Amino acid sequence: MSPWADGNDREAIEQVLQQTGYPVIVKPRRSSGSRSVSKVEDQVSLDKALKNTHEPFVQAYLDDNGGEYSVGVFRCDEFEESIAFKREIHPINSGCSWFAELDQVPEVTQYAMQVARSIGAMGSINVQLRLTREGPRLLEVNPRFSSLVAARAASGFMDAEWSILNALGINISSPQQPYKPIKFHRFLHEVVDYGDGYMGLSRWSPHLYSNVNDE
Repeated sequence: MSPWADGNDREAIEQVLQQTGYPVIVKPRRSSGSRSVSKVEDQVSLDKALKNTHEPFVQAYLDDNGGEYSVGVFRCDEFEESIAFKREIHPINSGCSWFAELDQVPEVTQYAMQVARSIGAMGSINVQLRLTREGPRLLEVNPRFSSLVAARAASGFMDAEWSILNALGINISSPQQPYKPIKFHRFLHEVVDYGDGYMGLSRWSPHLYSNVNDE
């Protein structure tokens, strides 16, 4: 994991800066969609970000030489699975994935699974990471369904459904591999590309795509 510090611990912050220098990332300890995340380049910007961020958390800036990934991990008694999407987030006002493509890089999926095992996670979690020059590095772990839950389902990774079945005590069959390769794009409505052009899925928006057979 990249160097980090509690935003209220000045000594720990200085240790991070000594290790990595600027820039660093300041963000709330609890948030979603990259809200209130700041990339700071100097001491003045750092002080301002710490003052304006609730429960601040300071993290070393990670290069994205190999891209940023959102990895869905599901673990239950019957099996454990992971699925990786290389993603781009909205450049202006959202931390949600606005473009993503299935990219099952072994070192990425294995790293995410190691993270899930190390924290004892069961059920569905989302591991966000960057593939840096030194290999995968953790950004954050979200113990919830991420904004790519629908894209994962379109590929055959049904973690929302598995979570419901697991909560009801119903045995879950191990999913079929490999997962369907797709590209996902978010506009006013989400669309996917299975290789023959983008289309909407009727099971997502039946009132818009009732004539599309996507089963």
